[in-house]
Amino acid sequence: MLPSEAQLNRPLFFKEVPLPQPWDPMVLRLNKAFGYSVRNENGKLITGLGSPRYTSELATSAGRFEGVDYGEFGGVLRFFSSDKQAPPVVVKQGNVRFIFQHNGQVYFIEGLAHLGYRAGALYRVTGTAPAWGYTQVLAFDDAPEAFAREGDNLYIAQSSGFIVIRALQPEVIVPRAFWGGLYPNSVAVFGDTAYVGLRGGYARVIVSTGHVAFFKHLP
Repeated sequence: MLPSEAQLNRPLFFKEVPLPQPWDPMVLRLNKAFGYSVRNENGKLITGLGSPRYTSELATSAGRFEGVDYGEFGGVLRFFSSDKQAPPVVVKQGNVRFIFQHNGQVYFIEGLAHLGYRAGALYRVTGTAPAWGYTQVLAFDDAPEAFAREGDNLYIAQSSGFIVIRALQPEVIVPRAFWGGLYPNSVAVFGDTAYVGLRGGYARVIVSTGHVAFFKHLP
């Protein structure tokens, strides 16, 4: 169900409520609610109606990497050279959700949550155009869903958890969060505090302690 024009233009209000517990009927209601996004705009938390993201991209001096994620229907990482005469190059098939550079190298993250399967991986792109390759750096036991990069740190909301990657090493902040089934769509970081956009509202995560709070959308 898509939001109406009136819903798109209406101010959003949220209230902190107790965390939903497993099998809480509220989780089913939240699962059917609209998704709400979060972002850091000049140090201020901005919320909005979320929407699915199917593509990610990264521009480099050699050209542009574009990732596509169609969930259970697959995806791909392609490279489009700055030489307009060169055809696109498929780097890897897979559900590509995020692409970034670190120390001059290109990395990408794959993830898939479908039925009982939840997993993902971090890869580094190797080689040069057009002979690109890749190597796996990390494997995740939960599907990476939403991302925010602050300096060299990458904050990741997983299907049911939250991690931070520092110097390409993962640190588990929340191993099992309440938002399984609420489809994290965005992450906004303010120092030691991260916000996660979800269906039905957003979560606040204190990175140093792993404390989680939930702010439910008020209709």
